[in-house]
Amino acid sequence: MSTELADAPIDEAQEPIVESPRTRRFALDAKKIRVLGLLAVIMAGQALLMLLFLPAPVETPTDGAAALLAEDGDDGAADLNLSLVEVAIDEFNTTNSRATPGSIIHVSFKLVAIVAANEREPFATAVNGSHEARVREAIEKVVRSTSLDDLRDPSYVMLKRRIKSDINKVLRKSYVIEAVIRDFKTIEQ
Repeated sequence: MSTELADAPIDEAQEPIVESPRTRRFALDAKKIRVLGLLAVIMAGQALLMLLFLPAPVETPTDGAAALLAEDGDDGAADLNLSLVEVAIDEFNTTNSRATPGSIIHVSFKLVAIVAANEREPFATAVNGSHEARVREAIEKVVRSTSLDDLRDPSYVMLKRRIKSDINKVLRKSYVIEAVIRDFKTIEQ
């Protein structure tokens, strides 16, 4: 047998075909096609599940007046130039012992709420009359539990947001569009 192969003439026109490693690596055989098909089906299934279970995006009004209109159930066709008024709530002097362990921070400030002009009277009656003690308690609770970073924030973003939220929870209606803090002072002991 070995002599037969050795005696056979070699045809130089027929060179052995050698596949480069690059062409072999990207060649798609049946197994690779099945794996790619399975991955495509899994990805399509995940996309379908995301469409079914994720909530639809909701447009949130960035303007306080638009937010008030949206809460009242208006479809936005009404006048967005709703007049806003400031209602002074009170002056607060309280302490915070949670912000820095081992010391007490005395906090004093004046609080003003921005409400819709047509809600001024019911809000003022509720805050300074029927719900006065609960509103004061909610505001003092927020200040007492605020972190040192939030107390040192020059714009008081988190503090204002929490005060607004807690006042609206106590009153069980979204009167407050924005809380305004004036004359904010802290003294650490």
